Amino acid sequence: MASNIAPIGMIAGTGDLPQRILRACSSQGRDVFIIAIKGQTPTALVEGQKHLWCRIGAVGQAMDALRAEGISDIVMAGGVTRPSLPSLMPDSMGRALLKRIGGSLIAGDDALLSRIVAFFEEQGFRMLRIADVTDTLTADLGVMTHTHPSAQARNDAKRGYDILMTLSPYDLGQAIIVSHGHVLGIEAVEGTAALLQRCAHYPHAHGAVLVKLPKQGQSEQVDMPAVGLETVEALHHGGYAGMMLAAHKGVMIDKTEMIARANDYSLFIEGMMVGA
Repeated sequence: MASNIAPIGMIAGTGDLPQRILRACSSQGRDVFIIAIKGQTPTALVEGQKHLWCRIGAVGQAMDALRAEGISDIVMAGGVTRPSLPSLMPDSMGRALLKRIGGSLIAGDDALLSRIVAFFEEQGFRMLRIADVTDTLTADLGVMTHTHPSAQARNDAKRGYDILMTLSPYDLGQAIIVSHGHVLGIEAVEGTAALLQRCAHYPHAHGAVLVKLPKQGQSEQVDMPAVGLETVEALHHGGYAGMMLAAHKGVMIDKTEMIARANDYSLFIEGMMVGA
């Protein structure tokens, strides 16, 4: 029986998130047309799915395929390695996007991604947030685990929040680790996993709090901060107290399993309101 739910397009990159979105849509009875990027999207993702393989600069080809499928809603999921200019080989629509992007291609992620979203929307597409597609992959508001944060952990989370919001204009990382008021580390290009591993060796690491939030003014349609089972394992092995995420925005890959594992380890996971 055909679904009454409108199909969506997914521009899929690397990592587990595209597969989780596909699974969530399947449970809803929603069809997904995948725009698979050559050299980046896992081949296994498109097996049995309607899809188009295209190079990263073939923007017009991707848009034409989506329109041919009657799709106007798109979600972007997964990591994409920023290409070199010579490797792009853009089509006419790709050249128009490059003109719009300008210097953002070599600047910070926020400016680049925001301009890509705006360009697609100007062409008649609607860029969805993960939360628009499913609530099974985003943080709830409040404590999601049996263990609740202590008063000190809440103070550390508040300090982490304040610092991340202050640093937002500089387009740095989305995560910070705070312990008893001390900042142990701020995420840079190494990513959250490496940050947790690095800070676990510091004397104040035991009981520290990971705060991972979107930057102030960051587009919610792309690159929302994501955590997964490996994050929970790193928190446990590093002796951390838990993590604070953005409610309805922070992406939790394998959310149910993450909460169960955190309960096993007596870690807390809480979603806090961030922005509007």
